Amino acid sequence: MAQISTSGISSGSIIEPVHVLRPINALNGTGSFDIVVSGSLNVSGTMRIATSSIINVANQAVILAYNTSSGDIYTTNATSGTSGTSGTSGTSGVNGAAGSSGTSGNTGTAGTSGTNGSSGSSGTSGTSGNTGTSGTSGFAYKGTSTTSTNIAVGAKTFTTQANLGFTAGQGVQIVSDADVNNKMLGSVTSYSSTTLVISVTTIGGSGTFGDWTISLSSQPGTSGTSGTSGTNGSSGTSGATGGAGAAGTSGSSGSSGSSGSSGSSGTSGADGTSGSSGSSGSSGTSGADGAGGAAGTSGTSGTSGSSGSSGSSGTSGTNGTSGTNGSSGSSGTSGADGAVYTPTIRYEALDAGNSGVDGRVEILSTGPVVGNLTWSRSTTTLTITSTAHGLNTGDYIVIRNMNTDYTYLTVTATDANTLTCTVANSGGTSGSAGAYIPAFKASSFTEAGVTITAPNAGNCQINSINIVTGSKSTSTFLLILPASISNGAGANSSLVNQNPPISQAFKLSDGAQNTSAVVTLNTSSNFNRFSISGLTTLVNNMIRVTF
Repeated sequence: MAQISTSGISSGSIIEPVHVLRPINALNGTGSFDIVVSGSLNVSGTMRIATSSIINVANQAVILAYNTSSGDIYTTNATSGTSGTSGTSGTSGVNGAAGSSGTSGNTGTAGTSGTNGSSGSSGTSGTSGNTGTSGTSGFAYKGTSTTSTNIAVGAKTFTTQANLGFTAGQGVQIVSDADVNNKMLGSVTSYSSTTLVISVTTIGGSGTFGDWTISLSSQPGTSGTSGTSGTNGSSGTSGATGGAGAAGTSGSSGSSGSSGSSGSSGTSGADGTSGSSGSSGSSGTSGADGAGGAAGTSGTSGTSGSSGSSGSSGTSGTNGTSGTNGSSGSSGTSGADGAVYTPTIRYEALDAGNSGVDGRVEILSTGPVVGNLTWSRSTTTLTITSTAHGLNTGDYIVIRNMNTDYTYLTVTATDANTLTCTVANSGGTSGSAGAYIPAFKASSFTEAGVTITAPNAGNCQINSINIVTGSKSTSTFLLILPASISNGAGANSSLVNQNPPISQAFKLSDGAQNTSAVVTLNTSSNFNRFSISGLTTLVNNMIRVTF
């Protein structure tokens, strides 16, 4: 609120009535003014404070006491007196005793368990569900062919089933159904749709057949057939299983007893000091448990779907005596003393040193190993038995494990199954585990060029050729290759299927590489002829070509 205004009152001024009314009104309470007393205020009469104006502040050391009924104000001593003890609380009224609980009803005795009935017989077996459809078949690695084909080494084409699992490079065997001794062994060249091309490297038997079974295989000797196994004894029949007995009925449950009523609550005592808590009324005794009601009988089980009942297991029938083991088939002929020969061979195909020219041709090639061969030697004539060899007189082979080993020889084809060669009059005179690999030959060799010729059979491939030309009179060298993708160094029959070699040239006079030497292709004809130009004249050149 505002203090009494001194507006208009000053020294020497006239006192107006309004100036006197201001303090009078303030003292009478007719005006809302604050009265500030800077000195002591002595009140001889009674001083009252409107009850709505009291501000309560707790926990003060000196207090002003105020009678809320009369409005009188009193002061206490300098400090507050000790608080009087709280009056004792009136004792709580006694809690009414809880009504006694009804006694529990007696538990009914459990009914005796019914004796287990004898097991009922199982229902007859239901019919089997339909068989699921078979999963997708995986790749098969066996097929048949009616292609009429003669037994011989070389490329063979068969018409067989589609979607078989054959891939290039896999070892396969082609066996006549009429006689398993008539067969061919080799590797897959290609397989597309129903056409299977096989490079035959080893044969057995002879003749032309159209009843072939083709499957994955390696090239071991033929295993003898196993004897037939004895038949197993028949199993004893199973006995019938006894049926299950009926379940006994459950005993009836006793009914539950009624609960006792609760006691009435006592009246609350007057507040004062808390009296001691009244003792709790005694709990009513629990009513006796009523006997359990009788459980309903179980409904009869639905009949099971017609499963065939398993009978009790019958005694096992005595095992039939094992059949006598068939006699072991005769062992296949042994491989060449367990030796494995690599199909890749390196050999000197031509050495012109004997004619005074310092020139030679060395070839690295790959061809089929024809093994398990019978051979004999009479002085310098080596005779080799190789069924349907397919070679011509003048072809070359590298022999293994005969009177000499790893020797490059020319052959004479005396008939379809026999080859002869001229050898040194030394070493063994016969054997049954010989082998050979067909090889290429070099002819028409001069310092100007050389012709490389493939064997008539064998599906051989040239890997590289190393040529020493002798002293060159020109700067070119002509290399003529066989034009066959399966028996040579590439198709080399048209502009787009040429397989030009990668070449390097060296001068043997100082050992330096001639980086000017390049290979030139033919673009109109003679696609199997490759000219190497840029060679150094008047010196001996070494040319290395790879495919």
